[in-house]
Amino acid sequence: MKENSINREQWVDTARAIGMILVYYGHVMQMFWQKSYTVGIAQYKFIYSFHMPLFFFLAGFFYKSTETSFFQYFKHKSLQRLIPIVAYSVFLLPFWCYYLLNDLARFVGLAIKYLKGHPSFNMITWFLVCMFTAEVIAYFLKGAYKRWPFMLILLSLTVGLYITYINPTIELNLGTNINYWFFQESIIVIGFYFMGNQLFKWLKKAHLQMNTLSKVLILVSAAGILIFSYNYNEVVMMANGVHGNSFWFLLNAFLGITMIISVSMLIGANSILDYIGKNSIVFFGVNGLFCYFIYPNVNNYLKITINDNWVVVTAYVTIVTILSLILSVPLIYVISNYFPQLNGKYWVKGPVLPSLGRRLEN
Repeated sequence: MKENSINREQWVDTARAIGMILVYYGHVMQMFWQKSYTVGIAQYKFIYSFHMPLFFFLAGFFYKSTETSFFQYFKHKSLQRLIPIVAYSVFLLPFWCYYLLNDLARFVGLAIKYLKGHPSFNMITWFLVCMFTAEVIAYFLKGAYKRWPFMLILLSLTVGLYITYINPTIELNLGTNINYWFFQESIIVIGFYFMGNQLFKWLKKAHLQMNTLSKVLILVSAAGILIFSYNYNEVVMMANGVHGNSFWFLLNAFLGITMIISVSMLIGANSILDYIGKNSIVFFGVNGLFCYFIYPNVNNYLKITINDNWVVVTAYVTIVTILSLILSVPLIYVISNYFPQLNGKYWVKGPVLPSLGRRLEN
């Protein structure tokens, strides 16, 4: 029984690891997307069509309805989600101070955005803000979710996409951005989150019962359709509330989720992917250092000129991604071993910081 339990969970960490590798890869490829390279547009659009929905879907695997008070639940989620956000922003603060030494107005402007729930010094962690908001809303929806789970999922996706569709008109009339704490996006996120929760038991069972050929056929089918369909939509930027066409957004998201989960189930045990998956929150935080300060400066310093060639650009981005992941490991090691609270494990007593509170029991 214990062995089966472990096997069932390994593919989840593998899926998170693949998603995290795509985050690093996508942020390197962003440079070529901004330059309108054909390869940059194609690969960037492909990755962004599903990689963030994948994380929200996987997060739903661990949702459990709780009877605890809202105050206790809110405290739990604040410690689990907001502490890492603040920590990884503080981590980059010295770099921002140096970079914006002569631009105090911009520095203050970035700091003020935190009041709106936008972690401007490390926007890579917007995922954690959105998860926090979605999980707080989920607390109040737990009764409806028990009674009508799939209706609530459909309603969340439909209402969320509609709100983001009319959002430009709302903001024009109000004269301000109303997406505080990614509230609008979190409505969509709840749909993926609860969908992941609903399908988790079925996926665990399917992983144990399906043979390799069946998993390969599902992988090939999902990937084949996604390669055909992703280009019918614009670039999805969930952090900015941009989804393009709702039909293609949802189709591509679920095709990508299916593809990554199929790959994860086929890979089996892998120590490297297991490590990345278990420390995905830390990798999110550390990736901000590369995106804001390392990639731009290295490119400017080396003055690398790369033609719009699929093989050359893909090879370059792959090499930089691998090097970035390797260079991240020392920081990940220090944080995960000495500051486990910054990996969402606030209840753990570390060598440096004490336990920040008792773990919420369901």
